[in-house]
Amino acid sequence: MDEPHFLNIQRSYQILFSYAGAEESKEHIGNKITGDEHVYSLSWRRDSKQYPYPFQIKFTTRFEKYNEHKALDPKDEEIKHFKKIPFLHIFFINCSTAEEYRSKIRHEVSEWFANLNNIEKSQWIIVFDSKNAREKKSRGQVMERIKSDFSSYFSRVIEVYDRASLSVLESTITASILVSIETYATMLESFLFYEKQHFTNTKFNLIAYSNGFFILMHFYWSIGLLETVLSQLDDQKMFLDDIVESYSKNFNTYEWGKRNETFDQFELLSTLMDSKQIINFNSPAIIPYLRKYILAQQIMTSFAIYFNKSKKAINSDVNENLERLAILKIDISSIILNSLYETIQKIKSDINLLSLRIDPFVYNIWIVLIVLECFEFASILTPQVFSSDLGSNNICLLLKIKCDSMKFSWEEMKKRSFKLSKEELKKLPIHGPFFGNEINLLSKFRDCLTNSEDFQLYMESSFVEAIVEMKKLKYFRNSIYISYSLAEIYKEMDNFEGALKVKVENVKDILFAGECHGAMTKLLIREVVQEIIHFPDKDFYIKELYLFCYYGLNYASNDEGRELYQNLLFDLPLDEIVDKVEIPSWLKNQIPFQISYNGMNNHLIKCTADKEEEFIFSISTTLPLEIIDSKVKIYFRSVNREILASLAKKRLLFMCKFNSEEMVNRFGCLHKGGSPEIEHKNDNNLVAFDSTSLENNEGKLLPKVVNKFSALLKFSQTGLFMFEYAEIMLKGSLKFIVKNNLSYQGTNESQLFKPLFKNVFVIVDNDPPAIIFGEEFENNSNYLLLAGVVQTIHITLSAGSKNLDESILSIEPKSGSDDRLEFMGSDGKWSNKVCINVQKLNAREKVEIEIHLYLPTARLSFSNWEDPPVTKKILFKWMESNSTMKIDFKPLINIITTTSIMDNKALFEMEIYRKHGKDLIIQPIDAQFQHLLKDGDMDIKEFKIDINRLNVDIIEKLDINSVYSIVWLLTNHQKRIIAALNPILKYKLIFKYKVLTFDISEKKYIEIPFERGYQLISEFNFAFPAIEYEICAQLLSEQPQSVICRALSTCEMILSIRSITRVVETIIVGLDADPGIWKINNRYKQLTIKDSGLGQITFSIIPLVVGFLPYPNITIFSFNKEHGQPEKMKETVDNYPQVIGKQLCTFSRTKGKQIHVLGQITMENASSTSSLPILNHKNHNRGESNVSSSRSSLRSSARQKLQKFFDK
Repeated sequence: MDEPHFLNIQRSYQILFSYAGAEESKEHIGNKITGDEHVYSLSWRRDSKQYPYPFQIKFTTRFEKYNEHKALDPKDEEIKHFKKIPFLHIFFINCSTAEEYRSKIRHEVSEWFANLNNIEKSQWIIVFDSKNAREKKSRGQVMERIKSDFSSYFSRVIEVYDRASLSVLESTITASILVSIETYATMLESFLFYEKQHFTNTKFNLIAYSNGFFILMHFYWSIGLLETVLSQLDDQKMFLDDIVESYSKNFNTYEWGKRNETFDQFELLSTLMDSKQIINFNSPAIIPYLRKYILAQQIMTSFAIYFNKSKKAINSDVNENLERLAILKIDISSIILNSLYETIQKIKSDINLLSLRIDPFVYNIWIVLIVLECFEFASILTPQVFSSDLGSNNICLLLKIKCDSMKFSWEEMKKRSFKLSKEELKKLPIHGPFFGNEINLLSKFRDCLTNSEDFQLYMESSFVEAIVEMKKLKYFRNSIYISYSLAEIYKEMDNFEGALKVKVENVKDILFAGECHGAMTKLLIREVVQEIIHFPDKDFYIKELYLFCYYGLNYASNDEGRELYQNLLFDLPLDEIVDKVEIPSWLKNQIPFQISYNGMNNHLIKCTADKEEEFIFSISTTLPLEIIDSKVKIYFRSVNREILASLAKKRLLFMCKFNSEEMVNRFGCLHKGGSPEIEHKNDNNLVAFDSTSLENNEGKLLPKVVNKFSALLKFSQTGLFMFEYAEIMLKGSLKFIVKNNLSYQGTNESQLFKPLFKNVFVIVDNDPPAIIFGEEFENNSNYLLLAGVVQTIHITLSAGSKNLDESILSIEPKSGSDDRLEFMGSDGKWSNKVCINVQKLNAREKVEIEIHLYLPTARLSFSNWEDPPVTKKILFKWMESNSTMKIDFKPLINIITTTSIMDNKALFEMEIYRKHGKDLIIQPIDAQFQHLLKDGDMDIKEFKIDINRLNVDIIEKLDINSVYSIVWLLTNHQKRIIAALNPILKYKLIFKYKVLTFDISEKKYIEIPFERGYQLISEFNFAFPAIEYEICAQLLSEQPQSVICRALSTCEMILSIRSITRVVETIIVGLDADPGIWKINNRYKQLTIKDSGLGQITFSIIPLVVGFLPYPNITIFSFNKEHGQPEKMKETVDNYPQVIGKQLCTFSRTKGKQIHVLGQITMENASSTSSLPILNHKNHNRGESNVSSSRSSLRSSARQKLQKFFDK
């Protein structure tokens, strides 16, 4: 892209050097340090803190003859242009001998030096061209003479004779010129800063300030600081705003400003760029001119920045730089348009605030042309000038301003009959220059001013262009304004049809763009509808009238408006135009009807194929008037997983998960919602149903009420169907499609607790054959039966919607064949899995089936009276339908078994508890306890174990809450010494019984009529353990001659221990009891067994409660001699737990024995017996002997009784 012509107007002046001395040296040395080809590129670091970063400057230089009156002097009060001031002074010396220097050069250079040295911060250099002196061999003498003359400034004396010395000269020039640039810039900035602070003074000269400002900007431009120029121009605009604001408030204090001045400086920007005009009046009227001039400077500077960067980007050929350059184009064009709009607005404000007199006609013509001009400037960089990238707001506002000015100009030209005098034409800014792409634009516009038809055509095209571009940029309010302005122009031209057409097209465009929800749009549509109604040829706009009435029906502000639109709409020939009118998609979705039904969440309807099911729903409408001749159809669609998933994904879906190890709740979003619904283009899946009104048969829809409808749903196919939409047909042709956005009556739940989607779903199926459990099973999760006796349950079989032939019902435990649950089949046999024959069933027929089941009672399964019931699951299979019934069983009898072992004999006791089945009686028949041989075992006789039942007759009837015991005596004739000689044998326990029930009529117990016997069978392993110690315990009072224990009084527990193997050893005897019943002081004591195998030890214990208390538990442990020696320890070893070894097998003859503990002795009882010697603790020896003999007799009596019991 070539640079625009106007960039050559703003020249970058070269920095000026002055020279004196030898012309010859200036030619061959000066040409190497100045000229267009020698570009200085420096880093300029400012002294002020205002500029923390250095500036990168670039400039060229040129020489002019030294003039003592032209020098950069910081003390000079006059602002001089930098193109007239040398920034560096150079004196060239070229002599061959020292004498020549003294006689011809010294006086001149001294005078030159004296003038410059008197100026503060002046920069000068003396260049000694030593070429001739070196040829004469006198270079040293000449140099010494020069040094002696300028000894204080020796660094400014540079000898040049080769390339290296020329580099030194260039470095010195660079340092000097940076000082001069800083000095010059500081001078101007100080002047401008001072003037800014005193602009309200009488002597303030805005022209002088502005000249100084633009000189500084031109200086910055010349050294390459284009971005700084743009920034300073923005600051200058703000300063002008401050002046205007202050002047408008206190204009009397501004002696340099006058009111009611005339402003006629309406030049175009191209004229200001190329202007040589000098403004020489100092008044506020210059402010609008300065604003235009600043805008022109901003445009030129912006273009200069772009073309400088474009050269670098093209040379670098880096894609990233080219992309940035494209962005810069758009930014500059946007800045041009934005700055133009701000400038126009500021000038308009200045005219009002400064009370300036203007010619409105000239002013509006200027606005039209300057807007065109800036659009042309912007099109240089961006041909698509009306792109939103350039700022939609600025473009639309400029087009609006242009159209307003065009309209005003047209009205003024009408008053003048489109005839202008030469003086009037001279005042108009139509004479150029014009630097845009369209060079003939001014001449075309000039021709239009004197031709009414051409001007009207140009104006109309400008308005149409503005309307089109505003609509593209979505600025519909501005487009409406311009459209109505154009319509008013048409009306003034008596073109009423054109005015209506403009309004109609404008409103249509707004509706199709979707920008129609404001009050202004509603008023415009109302106005356009009224104009169409009164238009002579209104049939021409019948389609548009239908569209506008359709909109008003939904969006009118009040009922009156909706009534108007409804009447107009229904009076139209709908059957002719409905299918021909295009309605915006967003407007089609605005339906004045709503469907609702009674339900909180998804509504589920279960249907059988080819069977009708009623669905009741309601329709409400926002239409203001009653509707006659309406028809309602509802449509259902067959759905699948994909459709349901799309419905669920319309809304946010969250999941909260708790981590018990970390004790953290994690909350995550599974789906963010907004998933588009799957489009259903295949209408073959839709099923339509007609509906009828439940309130009237005339097809009326009443406003502001709920109109109830009913539809009979009948599906021929099975599957899942979803409500798709309702079709409401009015007047036979006006169709409204109400989608499945159903509302729900009586729902107030928050959005958080609403389901993912709501709809009406219909499940259509053939009713399959079904197994139905009774209410007792459905309503009770823990249905209870008795184990150990036959029980009866009932189920119902339903044939469903089809006839059934003879079938089989299969019954079995869900856990499989290992379950002991039995059923009675149709053949009368009991089995773990049975079949029951089912007769033929007609459709919808039901039959009740009686089922008998039996669960045997297992040994030890119910060892506690409070054991929970056993849960069994029964699986029913019938006609490919599986159902599971859950039943809890309580035992008819509870079994507890205990074993007592002494030496080579054992008592096996079976206790039968009756807790459940209060109306039943148990009649024992037989009880067997026998040994079972395993494969490979020897004959049972080799084990020499006899089993004898002690209960010979067991014929007692067991009623509820009764207990019955059956006892067997097991005798092992084999001599037992160690555990290895007592193998574990398998035994079988069999208990047979009958179940009786009381017959009220005969008043006797009869057997339950089932041909089967009841028995309890259990197999288990049992072995005679090798008993190592026999224990016998007795509790005595601590008081002599007393065997009665009293609460809270110390008692003695005497333990007699016999070793079965008669091994002499030390053992540890432990005592343990419930701490709430007994208090034991010493729990562990050591005891040494004597040669006779006997040993005795005593523990002191205290009963804590009154009553029959169980004996404490007695345990014997081996003595661990690795951790201690018995003879070195006391009897009590509570403090030495490490010596307690493994537990030994014992037989306690007093296990399960109880002692009767009485209450404490009161004070009265104690006083009545105080004369007894034993209580006075006299004659202790006699008392101890009596106690010992009493204890011995008690132990002997207890042993004899136990021995007799085992010898039976």
